[in-house]
Amino acid sequence: MAPAEAGIGRIHRVVAEVLAALVLAQAVVAGQALFGDWSIRMHGFMGNASFLLGLVLLGVAVVGRSDRIRLLWSAVLVAALFAQTGLGYVGRETAEAAAWHVPLGVTIFGLAVFLVYLVMASQFESLVHPFVILFTIPLALVGAVGALFLTGSP
Repeated sequence: MAPAEAGIGRIHRVVAEVLAALVLAQAVVAGQALFGDWSIRMHGFMGNASFLLGLVLLGVAVVGRSDRIRLLWSAVLVAALFAQTGLGYVGRETAEAAAWHVPLGVTIFGLAVFLVYLVMASQFESLVHPFVILFTIPLALVGAVGALFLTGSP
């Protein structure tokens, strides 16, 4: 892989990782807004930022002349983010739009993680190594939360 391709691939992976983290943070903010005392406005700002990051992801795929699969999945992710953002604004007034908002958010998170996997698979030139790396993250999180629980830390 040429150094320029590796750099574009790295940028694509980092943007996809930030997007996946932002989608998870949006879920936390939405939950706190529904069941806590947080403002839903932050969720809207984060939704707009997610859509912009999706556009950046697609732009990096186009500029970097990524393979068709990565370009296709980036475009699908942008389309889902566009629908999600629209449902976020309409969902405040209709129950049907609100009912589609959460499943679409879960789908967007899955697409973002899949894009990270695709980029890592092309960088490592292996299908197993990225899976192992991505699979250790949830296990590390469970271990960290378990250790905090066992030690009585907040």
